[in-house]
Amino acid sequence: MPSDPLRWDIQGVSPCPDARLIFADLHLGTGAIGSDHKTDFSTIGSLLEESIRPAGRYAVVLWTRYPTQAAQLEEFLIERLVGTQEPPVSVRALAKTKHLDDAGRVRDESGLVDEIHDAVDELELLLNKPDVARMKETLESLFAKPEVPIDDAVVARIPDWDVALDDWMERELRGLGKTPKVMLDSDDPGNLFLLQRAIHSIATMRAASHPNLVRDVVRWRIENLYREGRSMEFVGGPKVGTERTAEGLNHWMDTTNGLFGEATPRRFFETDQVDVPRLALVSARLDAIDAGAFS
Repeated sequence: MPSDPLRWDIQGVSPCPDARLIFADLHLGTGAIGSDHKTDFSTIGSLLEESIRPAGRYAVVLWTRYPTQAAQLEEFLIERLVGTQEPPVSVRALAKTKHLDDAGRVRDESGLVDEIHDAVDELELLLNKPDVARMKETLESLFAKPEVPIDDAVVARIPDWDVALDDWMERELRGLGKTPKVMLDSDDPGNLFLLQRAIHSIATMRAASHPNLVRDVVRWRIENLYREGRSMEFVGGPKVGTERTAEGLNHWMDTTNGLFGEATPRRFFETDQVDVPRLALVSARLDAIDAGAFS
Protein backbone atom coordinates (compact mmCIF):
# COMPACT_ATOMS: atom_id res chain seq x y z
CA MET A 1 0.00 0.00 0.00
CA PRO A 2 1.41 3.41 -0.90
CA SER A 3 2.56 5.62 1.95
CA ASP A 4 0.34 8.39 0.62
CA PRO A 5 -3.37 7.43 1.05
CA LEU A 6 -4.33 10.04 -1.54
CA ARG A 7 -2.13 8.27 -4.07
CA TRP A 8 -4.05 5.07 -3.40
CA ASP A 9 -7.36 6.87 -4.10
CA ILE A 10 -6.07 8.22 -7.43
CA GLN A 11 -4.94 4.78 -8.55
CA GLY A 12 -8.39 3.44 -7.72
CA VAL A 13 -10.04 5.70 -10.32
CA SER A 14 -10.76 3.79 -13.53
CA PRO A 15 -9.87 5.29 -16.92
CA CYS A 16 -12.77 7.07 -18.59
CA PRO A 17 -11.61 7.94 -22.13
CA ASP A 18 -15.09 9.14 -23.16
CA ALA A 19 -15.26 11.78 -20.40
CA ARG A 20 -16.07 15.19 -21.83
CA LEU A 21 -16.95 17.20 -18.73
CA ILE A 22 -15.08 16.67 -15.45
CA PHE A 23 -16.11 18.27 -12.14
CA ALA A 24 -13.31 18.66 -9.58
CA ASP A 25 -12.99 20.21 -6.16
CA LEU A 26 -9.94 22.45 -5.94
CA HIS A 27 -8.75 20.97 -2.64
CA LEU A 28 -8.43 17.33 -3.60
CA GLY A 29 -4.77 17.31 -2.69
CA THR A 30 -4.71 18.78 0.80
CA GLY A 31 -8.28 19.25 1.88
CA ALA A 32 -7.05 22.53 3.34
CA ILE A 33 -7.73 26.09 2.27
CA GLY A 34 -4.58 28.08 1.69
CA SER A 35 -2.84 30.45 -0.69
CA ASP A 36 -0.59 27.84 -2.34
CA HIS A 37 -2.61 25.59 -4.65
CA LYS A 38 0.27 23.81 -6.41
CA THR A 39 -0.45 20.56 -4.56
CA ASP A 40 -4.12 20.78 -5.47
CA PHE A 41 -3.28 21.51 -9.11
CA SER A 42 -0.86 18.58 -9.17
CA THR A 43 -3.48 16.19 -7.80
CA ILE A 44 -5.98 17.19 -10.47
CA GLY A 45 -3.25 16.83 -13.10
CA SER A 46 -2.45 13.32 -11.84
CA LEU A 47 -6.11 12.32 -12.01
CA LEU A 48 -6.34 13.48 -15.62
CA GLU A 49 -2.97 12.09 -16.69
CA GLU A 50 -2.84 8.75 -14.87
CA SER A 51 -6.40 7.83 -13.95
CA ILE A 52 -9.28 9.35 -15.94
CA ARG A 53 -7.19 9.78 -19.12
CA PRO A 54 -9.84 11.42 -21.36
CA ALA A 55 -9.13 10.59 -25.01
CA GLY A 56 -11.03 13.42 -26.69
CA ARG A 57 -11.75 17.10 -26.14
CA TYR A 58 -12.88 17.75 -22.57
CA ALA A 59 -13.42 20.56 -20.10
CA VAL A 60 -13.11 20.95 -16.33
CA VAL A 61 -15.57 22.62 -13.95
CA LEU A 62 -13.70 23.66 -10.79
CA TRP A 63 -15.78 23.70 -7.57
CA THR A 64 -13.91 26.18 -5.39
CA ARG A 65 -13.95 29.10 -2.97
CA TYR A 66 -11.25 30.65 -5.14
CA PRO A 67 -12.79 31.13 -8.62
CA THR A 68 -9.75 33.09 -9.82
CA GLN A 69 -7.76 29.85 -9.53
CA ALA A 70 -9.56 28.38 -12.56
CA ALA A 71 -7.41 30.33 -15.03
CA GLN A 72 -4.24 29.38 -13.12
CA LEU A 73 -5.23 25.71 -13.09
CA GLU A 74 -5.79 25.87 -16.85
CA GLU A 75 -2.29 27.29 -17.37
CA PHE A 76 -0.82 24.67 -15.02
CA LEU A 77 -2.50 21.79 -16.88
CA ILE A 78 -1.35 23.06 -20.28
CA GLU A 79 2.26 22.90 -19.04
CA ARG A 80 1.86 19.72 -16.97
CA LEU A 81 0.18 17.56 -19.60
CA VAL A 82 2.43 18.36 -22.58
CA GLY A 83 3.36 15.13 -24.36
CA THR A 84 1.28 12.85 -22.16
CA GLN A 85 -2.32 14.03 -22.17
CA GLU A 86 -4.33 16.67 -24.02
CA PRO A 87 -5.13 19.59 -21.69
CA PRO A 88 -8.76 20.66 -21.20
CA VAL A 89 -10.19 23.13 -23.69
CA SER A 90 -11.27 25.24 -20.72
CA VAL A 91 -11.41 25.30 -16.93
CA ARG A 92 -14.53 27.07 -15.66
CA ALA A 93 -15.01 28.06 -12.03
CA LEU A 94 -18.12 27.21 -10.04
CA ALA A 95 -17.88 29.39 -6.91
CA LYS A 96 -18.71 27.74 -3.58
CA THR A 97 -19.14 31.08 -1.81
CA LYS A 98 -22.05 31.94 -4.09
CA HIS A 99 -23.97 28.77 -3.28
CA LEU A 100 -22.93 27.57 0.21
CA ASP A 101 -23.76 29.06 3.59
CA ASP A 102 -21.34 29.17 6.54
CA ALA A 103 -22.26 25.60 7.47
CA GLY A 104 -21.45 24.33 4.00
CA ARG A 105 -25.08 23.78 3.01
CA VAL A 106 -26.49 24.75 -0.38
CA ARG A 107 -28.53 27.95 -0.09
CA ASP A 108 -30.57 27.53 -3.26
CA GLU A 109 -30.44 24.18 -5.03
CA SER A 110 -32.26 25.43 -8.13
CA GLY A 111 -29.83 28.34 -8.45
CA LEU A 112 -26.86 25.97 -8.24
CA VAL A 113 -28.42 23.64 -10.84
CA ASP A 114 -29.09 26.61 -13.16
CA GLU A 115 -25.46 27.72 -12.97
CA ILE A 116 -24.27 24.17 -13.65
CA HIS A 117 -26.53 24.08 -16.71
CA ASP A 118 -25.09 27.42 -17.87
CA ALA A 119 -21.57 26.06 -17.47
CA VAL A 120 -22.41 22.92 -19.42
CA ASP A 121 -24.01 24.93 -22.25
CA GLU A 122 -21.00 27.27 -22.44
CA LEU A 123 -18.47 24.44 -22.41
CA GLU A 124 -20.43 22.36 -24.91
CA LEU A 125 -19.76 25.01 -27.56
CA LEU A 126 -16.05 24.82 -26.84
CA LEU A 127 -16.03 21.01 -26.84
CA ASN A 128 -17.79 20.88 -30.21
CA LYS A 129 -15.91 23.82 -31.71
CA PRO A 130 -15.53 23.13 -35.44
CA ASP A 131 -12.15 22.59 -37.04
CA VAL A 132 -11.52 25.80 -39.01
CA ALA A 133 -8.94 24.17 -41.32
CA ARG A 134 -11.40 21.42 -42.23
CA MET A 135 -14.15 23.99 -42.84
CA LYS A 136 -11.88 25.93 -45.22
CA GLU A 137 -10.95 22.73 -47.04
CA THR A 138 -14.62 21.81 -47.43
CA LEU A 139 -15.50 25.24 -48.79
CA GLU A 140 -12.68 25.15 -51.32
CA SER A 141 -13.79 21.75 -52.59
CA LEU A 142 -17.43 22.84 -52.80
CA PHE A 143 -16.73 25.97 -54.76
CA ALA A 144 -14.19 24.30 -57.02
CA LYS A 145 -16.68 22.08 -58.84
CA PRO A 146 -20.36 21.38 -58.26
CA GLU A 147 -20.69 17.60 -58.34
CA VAL A 148 -24.34 17.33 -59.32
CA PRO A 149 -26.09 19.54 -61.89
CA ILE A 150 -29.14 21.36 -60.58
CA ASP A 151 -32.46 21.68 -62.41
CA ASP A 152 -32.38 24.56 -64.94
CA ALA A 153 -35.57 26.03 -63.49
CA VAL A 154 -33.91 26.33 -60.12
CA VAL A 155 -30.71 27.83 -61.52
CA ALA A 156 -32.75 30.42 -63.42
CA ARG A 157 -34.09 31.77 -60.10
CA ILE A 158 -30.61 32.23 -58.66
CA PRO A 159 -28.49 35.07 -60.06
CA ASP A 160 -25.47 34.06 -57.97
CA TRP A 161 -25.19 30.49 -59.23
CA ASP A 162 -21.63 31.07 -60.51
CA VAL A 163 -20.44 33.07 -57.51
CA ALA A 164 -16.74 32.55 -56.75
CA LEU A 165 -15.50 31.49 -53.33
CA ASP A 166 -13.67 34.78 -52.67
CA ASP A 167 -16.83 36.74 -53.47
CA TRP A 168 -18.96 34.51 -51.26
CA MET A 169 -16.53 34.85 -48.37
CA GLU A 170 -16.97 38.64 -48.42
CA ARG A 171 -20.77 38.60 -48.55
CA GLU A 172 -22.90 38.84 -45.47
CA LEU A 173 -24.99 35.75 -44.84
CA ARG A 174 -28.32 37.40 -44.20
CA GLY A 175 -29.47 34.62 -41.92
CA LEU A 176 -26.35 34.99 -39.74
CA GLY A 177 -25.57 38.70 -39.97
CA LYS A 178 -21.85 38.22 -40.73
CA THR A 179 -19.66 37.36 -43.67
CA PRO A 180 -18.19 33.84 -43.85
CA LYS A 181 -14.68 35.36 -43.74
CA VAL A 182 -15.39 37.20 -40.48
CA MET A 183 -16.85 34.05 -38.97
CA LEU A 184 -13.89 31.89 -40.01
CA ASP A 185 -11.41 34.42 -38.64
CA SER A 186 -13.30 34.60 -35.35
CA ASP A 187 -12.46 32.40 -32.39
CA ASP A 188 -16.09 32.51 -31.26
CA PRO A 189 -17.29 28.88 -31.19
CA GLY A 190 -20.90 30.03 -31.58
CA ASN A 191 -20.14 31.79 -34.86
CA LEU A 192 -18.08 28.87 -36.13
CA PHE A 193 -20.82 26.42 -35.19
CA LEU A 194 -23.42 28.40 -37.16
CA LEU A 195 -21.10 28.66 -40.17
CA GLN A 196 -20.45 24.93 -39.98
CA ARG A 197 -24.19 24.36 -40.30
CA ALA A 198 -24.35 26.66 -43.31
CA ILE A 199 -21.48 24.76 -44.92
CA HIS A 200 -23.19 21.47 -44.06
CA SER A 201 -26.29 22.68 -45.91
CA ILE A 202 -24.21 23.50 -48.96
CA ALA A 203 -22.28 20.24 -48.74
CA THR A 204 -25.47 18.23 -48.32
CA MET A 205 -26.80 19.69 -51.56
CA ARG A 206 -23.40 19.39 -53.26
CA ALA A 207 -23.96 22.91 -54.61
CA ALA A 208 -21.23 25.55 -54.78
CA SER A 209 -23.01 28.65 -53.56
CA HIS A 210 -24.69 30.22 -50.52
CA PRO A 211 -27.68 29.37 -48.29
CA ASN A 212 -30.12 31.19 -50.57
CA LEU A 213 -29.27 28.65 -53.24
CA VAL A 214 -29.50 25.75 -50.82
CA ARG A 215 -32.95 26.91 -49.72
CA ASP A 216 -34.25 26.84 -53.30
CA VAL A 217 -32.65 23.45 -53.95
CA VAL A 218 -34.20 22.03 -50.77
CA ARG A 219 -37.63 23.26 -51.84
CA TRP A 220 -37.09 21.77 -55.28
CA ARG A 221 -36.20 18.40 -53.73
CA ILE A 222 -39.29 18.46 -51.49
CA GLU A 223 -41.57 19.21 -54.44
CA ASN A 224 -40.02 16.36 -56.41
CA LEU A 225 -40.43 13.96 -53.48
CA TYR A 226 -44.09 14.88 -53.30
CA ARG A 227 -44.63 14.29 -57.01
CA GLU A 228 -42.75 10.98 -56.81
CA GLY A 229 -45.11 9.79 -54.09
CA ARG A 230 -42.38 9.51 -51.45
CA SER A 231 -43.50 9.70 -47.83
CA MET A 232 -43.74 13.20 -46.43
CA GLU A 233 -44.71 12.11 -42.91
CA PHE A 234 -41.42 13.54 -41.62
CA VAL A 235 -42.94 17.01 -41.88
CA GLY A 236 -46.55 16.22 -40.99
CA GLY A 237 -49.44 17.69 -42.90
CA PRO A 238 -51.43 15.72 -45.49
CA LYS A 239 -49.89 12.51 -46.79
CA VAL A 240 -48.96 12.21 -50.43
CA GLY A 241 -52.03 11.18 -52.42
CA THR A 242 -51.99 8.78 -55.34
CA GLU A 243 -53.03 11.62 -57.63
CA ARG A 244 -49.99 13.69 -56.62
CA THR A 245 -51.76 16.89 -57.57
CA ALA A 246 -50.54 20.47 -57.43
CA GLU A 247 -53.53 21.17 -55.18
CA GLY A 248 -52.27 18.58 -52.70
CA LEU A 249 -48.77 20.06 -52.74
CA ASN A 250 -50.12 23.56 -52.20
CA HIS A 251 -52.16 22.31 -49.25
CA TRP A 252 -49.01 20.83 -47.72
CA MET A 253 -47.01 24.01 -48.39
CA ASP A 254 -49.64 26.13 -46.58
CA THR A 255 -49.98 23.86 -43.53
CA THR A 256 -48.12 24.91 -40.36
CA ASN A 257 -45.26 22.49 -39.89
CA GLY A 258 -43.08 21.91 -36.84
CA LEU A 259 -39.97 21.24 -38.90
CA PHE A 260 -40.16 24.78 -40.27
CA GLY A 261 -40.69 26.45 -36.91
CA GLU A 262 -43.85 28.51 -36.49
CA ALA A 263 -44.09 29.15 -40.23
CA THR A 264 -45.65 27.18 -43.03
CA PRO A 265 -43.20 25.63 -45.52
CA ARG A 266 -44.17 28.25 -48.10
CA ARG A 267 -43.48 31.13 -45.76
CA PHE A 268 -40.18 29.52 -44.72
CA PHE A 269 -38.98 29.21 -48.32
CA GLU A 270 -40.18 32.65 -49.44
CA THR A 271 -38.82 34.74 -46.56
CA ASP A 272 -35.85 36.99 -47.24
CA GLN A 273 -34.08 35.84 -44.06
CA VAL A 274 -32.59 32.36 -44.37
CA ASP A 275 -32.85 30.30 -41.18
CA VAL A 276 -29.58 28.43 -41.77
CA PRO A 277 -29.68 25.98 -38.82
CA ARG A 278 -33.27 24.97 -39.60
CA LEU A 279 -32.42 24.71 -43.29
CA ALA A 280 -29.65 22.27 -42.38
CA LEU A 281 -32.14 20.24 -40.35
CA VAL A 282 -34.60 20.06 -43.26
CA SER A 283 -31.76 19.10 -45.60
CA ALA A 284 -30.65 16.34 -43.21
CA ARG A 285 -34.20 14.99 -43.11
CA LEU A 286 -34.23 14.88 -46.91
CA ASP A 287 -30.99 12.91 -46.83
CA ALA A 288 -32.65 10.47 -44.42
CA ILE A 289 -35.47 9.95 -46.88
CA ASP A 290 -32.94 9.31 -49.65
CA ALA A 291 -31.30 6.74 -47.36
CA GLY A 292 -34.60 4.91 -46.94
CA ALA A 293 -35.92 6.36 -43.70
CA PHE A 294 -39.51 7.59 -43.29
CA SER A 295 -40.73 5.28 -46.06
